[in-house]
Amino acid sequence: MWKQCITPYPGDFEGIQDRFELLFTALGGPKEMALFSRTTDDRKHEIFLLSPAAAHLGEHLNGDWTDATDALDHGWTVLVANGDAYEMFCIRSVGRA
Repeated sequence: MWKQCITPYPGDFEGIQDRFELLFTALGGPKEMALFSRTTDDRKHEIFLLSPAAAHLGEHLNGDWTDATDALDHGWTVLVANGDAYEMFCIRSVGRA
């Protein structure tokens, strides 16, 4: 299951992206793990998204991580991944339909 964390804009990149990158690197950069983000249309929130294989790492990151049932309905920016995360996860980038 995809996991998401909703933070006030502009987002907690230090407590989420930086920490995830340290864990991701320590684990050898598994291709099935990735971290994405998107800004809500009203620019009030930044939403971070963990791939299913990375979901368990949410307990080591800042914020409240919950199930993301609509992950594939949005465009995302890849923050941390090994390889082409858009292709690997069949997820679209920001601005693409």
